[in-house]
Amino acid sequence: MMMTSAQPGDGKSTTICNLAISLAQTGKKVLLVDADMRRPVLAELFGIERRPGLSEYLCGTDFADSVTSSEVAGLDLMVNGRSTGEPAELLESHRLQSLIQDACAEYDIVLFDAPPLLAVADPAIIAPYVD
Repeated sequence: MMMTSAQPGDGKSTTICNLAISLAQTGKKVLLVDADMRRPVLAELFGIERRPGLSEYLCGTDFADSVTSSEVAGLDLMVNGRSTGEPAELLESHRLQSLIQDACAEYDIVLFDAPPLLAVADPAIIAPYVD
């Protein structure tokens, strides 16, 4: 599932973090992906390093090496990773589909924190591959 908003500051990242924590607390195995490659916040919210993460995975790093455990039992994170000047191009790669397949095989629930829809095209790139 992907969450986006109309504009920056609408609270989508806080909402999806709370949803991920709540689902993990029910016993589900949850992966939360920071797909906002321009203004990532998940690493900061959870107090972890920004790398490795989504950008490294999309550039060829193994799935397991791109995921970080959180302090919440059952909740893993794929943070943004290194900054890139071409986030839309990375998301358009075949690796995004591979990510979703790998994640769905290992997790009960996969959540994507996407950037605001009116600001960039990234959510439109991710949307066809998620529920």
